[in-house]
Amino acid sequence: MKKLTMALIALPILAIGTTTIAGMKYASDDDRCERGERYSQEDRQKRNPDKMVERLAKKLELSQTQKNEVKQLFINKQQQRETMREQMQSLHKTLRGLDPSAADYASALAQAKQKAAFMAESKIDERMHMKAAMQKILSPEQMAQFEAMQSKRKHHQGMER
Repeated sequence: MKKLTMALIALPILAIGTTTIAGMKYASDDDRCERGERYSQEDRQKRNPDKMVERLAKKLELSQTQKNEVKQLFINKQQQRETMREQMQSLHKTLRGLDPSAADYASALAQAKQKAAFMAESKIDERMHMKAAMQKILSPEQMAQFEAMQSKRKHHQGMER
């Protein structure tokens, strides 16, 4: 009887404690991982090209000329990423606004699909352009080391299996 009483008392305490601890995970305003919360402009600016170039310069032993070229490449990439982000938001807004019961639904959906396909193609093209530009800037040894770093990062993030 004592064990049953203790169990009945402990069970609600454990449930309340677990709920409280789980709720504390996103209590902070600084937690950008909260579901539904997006990166702010400030967060995107933290991906400062200068910092990325300095990290690469240390690991790849870049010359000053290489640093400048890589920095300009990263700045251009950041601007293109912002443009792509805005286009993607526009596409999502269009898709959310589609009405399946509308007369022109099929044609509007086809246009949205074409836009999405074009954006995906552009993203792949841009990735290949970035790789080609990096190959022009870096020496073959540095490029091999850079690709190894990327592969390691992608594997660490679970993107490559």
